[in-house]
This record gives sequence, C-alpha cells and structure tokens, in this order.
Amino acid sequence: MWFSYLLRKKIDFRIPIKQNTLVPKAAGEKPKAWKLFAFTATAEALVFEKPRTIWGLPLYFSGMRLETVEDLLLVETTFSATPISDYALRWGIETLFGSLK
Repeated sequence: MWFSYLLRKKIDFRIPIKQNTLVPKAAGEKPKAWKLFAFTATAEALVFEKPRTIWGLPLYFSGMRLETVEDLLLVETTFSATPISDYALRWGIETLFGSLK
C-alpha cells in the first residue's frame, strides 16, 4: 500500500478510515473500528495513546461519534493529543478549495 511508502520516506499523514477497518485491541481482538466508539457519547473524542497495527503499519488511532450516519475515524503516523481538532482545520481548507473550483 502507498501508506508504507509514506512511512519509509518519513512523511507524516493523518487520514480518515472506513467504519469497517479492523483495529486491534490490547487483548488481541480485531473489531471493526466503529465498534470501539459504540459506548462513547456523541461529539466525544477517543484517542488511543499507543499505536495499533493497522494494515500492517504502526498507526495511532482516534475518532469521534458524530450525529450523522458515520463516525469520524482517523489514523496518523505520529501521536497527537488533539487529532480531531487538527483534522477539522484541514477539512476547512478542503471545503474552501472545493468551493473555489
């Protein structure tokens, strides 16, 4: 996958992932990503401080339940205590560029 290329080149990234992506738990289980947020409140961010092996790569996982149908689930190469708000800034830029096209 192209993610491993980015890691080899030491290029940091933060990307959204699909709801059904398998994310390992500490006990070795691999539930779908959305299940890890089943008991969190809406708009409550959940940030895992240790990397999880996703797609064979050590990535930091975080997310938030939204009022819409799908939750916001992110993976990134470096730990951030505020990944959701950081991603929100990027999304504002994406929206701006989309409007300008």
